[in-house]
Amino acid sequence: VTPIEINATVVTRAGVPQILTLCRDITKRRLNQEEIRRLNEGLEKRVTERTAELVAANLELKAEIAQRREAEKAGQELRVELLQVQKMEAVGCLAGGIAHDFSNILAAISGYAEFLIKGLPAGAPMRDDLAEILLETERGALLVRQLTAMGRKQPIELKVLDLNELAADAC
Repeated sequence: VTPIEINATVVTRAGVPQILTLCRDITKRRLNQEEIRRLNEGLEKRVTERTAELVAANLELKAEIAQRREAEKAGQELRVELLQVQKMEAVGCLAGGIAHDFSNILAAISGYAEFLIKGLPAGAPMRDDLAEILLETERGALLVRQLTAMGRKQPIELKVLDLNELAADAC
């Protein structure tokens, strides 16, 4: 069976109506249409597959971008933390330098106070004041040792304090 296309039209010849018919073999056209349909199906399938691949790649890219942003944020937080540590280290060095100079000043004050005490008689009223100066220079020296330890990054030694005793000593 051969597929055909029929076109018919009425024409008049010598006053007599006649039917003019054209028949055309459309086998090639049908084969071409079927080939185009199969090619379109294959193309649609490939487009669908490629679209799925691109969607998956896009999701992976979004996840990678989110990870990078998190890593950048963590890196920024670490940089801020490092800067703070560097500031604290600088403060420690500065405290150590100041503590050294302050220690020299306290040593001079303590030396002069001891020199003055030795030159006063036993019952002199100034002896108590000089003893207080020596006590305060000792407390200052303790503070200097703590600052120096911080400047040297030495471990801090914790100890129990009697607050009542400290308050009594401060008066």
